[in-house]
Amino acid sequence: MEFYSDFSKNYDKIFPLNDKKLELIDNTFKNLKEKREDIKLLDVGCGTGNYSIALAKKGYQLKAFDIDAEMISLAESKMKESRVNIDFYRLGMMHIKEKFNSSSFDGIYIIGNVLVHLSQTKINKFLKLAADILNDNGKIFIQIVNYHRILEMDLNGLPTIYSQDNLA
Repeated sequence: MEFYSDFSKNYDKIFPLNDKKLELIDNTFKNLKEKREDIKLLDVGCGTGNYSIALAKKGYQLKAFDIDAEMISLAESKMKESRVNIDFYRLGMMHIKEKFNSSSFDGIYIIGNVLVHLSQTKINKFLKLAADILNDNGKIFIQIVNYHRILEMDLNGLPTIYSQDNLA
């Protein structure tokens, strides 16, 4: 996981918290609050924890995981600074049943193209595992790049992300 550990140094510069995406995630799950107060969410592939922290500040109970230890370390540091409580884990997507019991969450979100790190077969298996750890009427929110559009428009790649900050 050396790539992700090196990448973690610049993660927040490349992928800053997006208020519109945060609002979309919040809107997906907030109607569950009408049924109960303590909405339990799982952040799959949490990176440095920006969305977990922002949602915890909105009153959700969060558990989050990422495969990279450095990402988790940064997320835990930011959590302490933000004075919220989140359980962060170093974990691969295919191992969620080893950590979480059936019906543990009201919602699961997986953003930033994390899901496509798996093969199609593993995506199907992961979605079954995720469905099992969701409560009845639970929701899963998935964001991925529209690869069909990329192929349809015959794009050679995605645009380069530029930052005013110097990267580490």
